[in-house]
Amino acid sequence: MITPEDLRKILKYDPISGVFTRNIHYGRWKVGDRAGHTRKSGYVAIHIGPKTYLAHRLVWLYVRGTWPSGEIDHIDGNPSNNRANNLRDVTRFENTQNTKKARIDSVLRIAGIRAKGGQFQARIRIGGKTTHIGNFTTEEAACAAYIEAKRKHHPGYVNMRNNDPPN
Repeated sequence: MITPEDLRKILKYDPISGVFTRNIHYGRWKVGDRAGHTRKSGYVAIHIGPKTYLAHRLVWLYVRGTWPSGEIDHIDGNPSNNRANNLRDVTRFENTQNTKKARIDSVLRIAGIRAKGGQFQARIRIGGKTTHIGNFTTEEAACAAYIEAKRKHHPGYVNMRNNDPPN
């Protein structure tokens, strides 16, 4: 594993953009080149020597001086936004609670909401079981109820759309 000191010698991190650049010439990469590439998943991967690291974990090491104890959660749900203030060290359980995207089979493409019988049904998973929140006449009302339930039952959830403060 790379140390924070070695990382700072090899890469420079810009906390405003969340981007790493190269401090040393290495192979085809020159000093000042942007480090890393974005994977299909949206996460940025950076090659250092023979090893590939995920950029968000390197940000934690670079800024905090230690490896994260758990998973790194992108608070805004954007896996390529590696600004330090958008990252938090969380458990797997907390990370899954901060999911913002709808399931891939969702017709409405809204997390926790589905159309049913001319209404919008809000549901949430609590303790491994799906719980019915209610039926609503508008998507907005169903979304509001879902977000309220997320805040109540999922302490790892951060709703950036409503400017909730990060945990």
